[in-house]
Amino acid sequence: MTNDSGGLLAKKALKHCHICRNVLTAAAACAFLIEAIPKLNFDAVIELSYYLAFKAKLNDKFIWRAVEGAILENFHLYDLRHTCQLQWSLNQLKPRHTTTRLSTML
Repeated sequence: MTNDSGGLLAKKALKHCHICRNVLTAAAACAFLIEAIPKLNFDAVIELSYYLAFKAKLNDKFIWRAVEGAILENFHLYDLRHTCQLQWSLNQLKPRHTTTRLSTML
């Protein structure tokens, strides 16, 4: 699971939401994302946040809190470019469901 890029993971999970348009399928895709996000590499989290912010335009509280947890867990691995990318993706499509602590740290 850690070698899968964030965009591909999100496409795989959200594919069912767009095709079936079923509430249970959407909930299952969100549950899959919430379970898979903590297992991603630190650079895949950036790709996933870009995909969720720009392509999927997903504004789900639980998914963004899982992304925030993955960011905070790997915060020591990010350089300046990564933090700028994360801040950019987290500030798109307000309101995001991340805490102000993360915005302050970025």
